[in-house]
Amino acid sequence: MMAAGQASKNGAHVTLIDKMPALGRKLLLTGNGRCNFTNNRNIDEFYSCYGKNGKFLRNVFARFSNRDLMEFFKDMKIDIQIEYNSSVFPKSGRSSDIVNCLLDFMAKAGVKIVTECSMDKIVIKDKKVIGIIADHELMECDALIVATGGCSYPKSGSDGSGLKIAQEIGHRIITPRPGLVPMIGEGPVVRRLNGLSAQNVKAGLYFDDVCTAERRGDMLFTHSGFSGPAILDLSCNMPMDHKENIRLDIDLMPDLTEAALDRYLLELISEHGRMRIVNILASFLAARMSAYIVEKSCIPMNMVGAEIGREIRLGIIHSIKKNDFKIRGIKTFKESMITIGGIALDEIDPRTMASKLIKELYFCGEIIDVAGISGGYNLQAAFSTGYVAGETAAIPGCH
Repeated sequence: MMAAGQASKNGAHVTLIDKMPALGRKLLLTGNGRCNFTNNRNIDEFYSCYGKNGKFLRNVFARFSNRDLMEFFKDMKIDIQIEYNSSVFPKSGRSSDIVNCLLDFMAKAGVKIVTECSMDKIVIKDKKVIGIIADHELMECDALIVATGGCSYPKSGSDGSGLKIAQEIGHRIITPRPGLVPMIGEGPVVRRLNGLSAQNVKAGLYFDDVCTAERRGDMLFTHSGFSGPAILDLSCNMPMDHKENIRLDIDLMPDLTEAALDRYLLELISEHGRMRIVNILASFLAARMSAYIVEKSCIPMNMVGAEIGREIRLGIIHSIKKNDFKIRGIKTFKESMITIGGIALDEIDPRTMASKLIKELYFCGEIIDVAGISGGYNLQAAFSTGYVAGETAAIPGCH
């Protein structure tokens, strides 16, 4: 939608083709239906949020940054709200406002929209795009922007079909895998903690006892494992071919060292010596988590604070600071927010989003091999690459 509107705004006659009955289905799902469309951090801090491929975005962010995106929506009468971790949402809390804004943008720019129409093939002559086959009919064009998304949430339309078509015309595809997706655990403890949330934990992902990544943030225990921002970010570090000896380590109170936590617990025990230890712990942990910690520490549930000696107290502290869970894998594309992988970046011009193999062919959004952590970074990349692709494709023979 950004690419189509921007191309039309720059003088091109634009037709947007979408296989779904209505536009923006996936956008409606983002941010739990609230649409975390960017982040308020300095743009120079964005690049590390995309891993090794972040440097590819330098040119597009220079032309259309997070500040530009926020101003774009403000100009379209969208009030914004900056929340935890500098995430930016529409103040209304409705992702539909963002979708409607983009529909208005395209309408004012004069974009023609064709829905329930699937692209089957890209037609090329002399290494230049001349059209597409859509629903078995030829549609001619001077330039083509492919913004079909990745493989995540396939019911929204991003089912990987665009990647297959790009591969058919010679583009190399980095094998797609789910990203920002819940992890699957095992054992009765995981099922027992189902529905319990924990705030500001430190979560570490270990392969063969080597920590490969750590994240701070909120998490959620589910019926099958783990979710929440910290876990979803860590899921992007799960390799496709590593399925054994994977574990998740959770520190429930990362802001306190074991010594500091010991002093804090001692103060609570001295003040509330007659209170059961499970209730003392519940003063700073969730009640169900407190019960889990007491059980894990092999302490009777009716034990009171005055009965807690140093050895038991240190055991409690260890149980709070170190919680290991075995990981069996991650959920599928049906539950992943993004796709990791896509069209190889060395085959795309980062200044224009043009294909280096086929003239007048452009790619933008999740179809390319760029994936970020949660917090608005993926939508910003989509909007920025869409903006540049649309602006450049409107100029005949620009590459």
